[in-house]
Parts: sequence; C-alpha cells; structure tokens
Amino acid sequence: RGCVTNKTSSALWFGSAARLGDVRAQRMWGACLLEGDGVVRDPHEAVKWYAKAARANDTKAQFNLGNCYQGGDGVKKDWHTA
Repeated sequence: RGCVTNKTSSALWFGSAARLGDVRAQRMWGACLLEGDGVVRDPHEAVKWYAKAARANDTKAQFNLGNCYQGGDGVKKDWHTA
C-alpha cells in the first residue's frame, strides 16, 4: 500500500543527510550499513556512524552501539563497553 520502497535510494539519502550532520540520519545510515539495507554491509563503518550519533546524545544510537559491542558487530566484543 502507498509507494514502492527503494532501499538503495533510502540508504543514499540517509548517507547524504548523515554527512551533513543530521543526527537521526547518522543513526539510520549506521543501521543501513550494519544490515546491508540498500548498501554493501560494512559493520565497521556502521559503528563509526552509531558512535557519532551517540556522542550527539541520540539514545537509540547509544543502544545500537551497545548492541554492536555486545555482539561483536564491527568491533571487538566488549561487555564492559556495551
């Protein structure tokens, strides 16, 4: 229902907005990179974007970053940091 989704286009828009400093877009761009939604999966780069948004007090990015540390996605597994 509604319009057709295009994950590649969505990911590119999130990436553009993230590079321009939009904190929510930084988190969403990290999610695209972590999951490989519309882009090539790159967990290491995803962690960088989650961390950037987390430093800007995005609580969802902080949660996602903690999950990366807990599961070892893009970083060495570290329960203390998680």
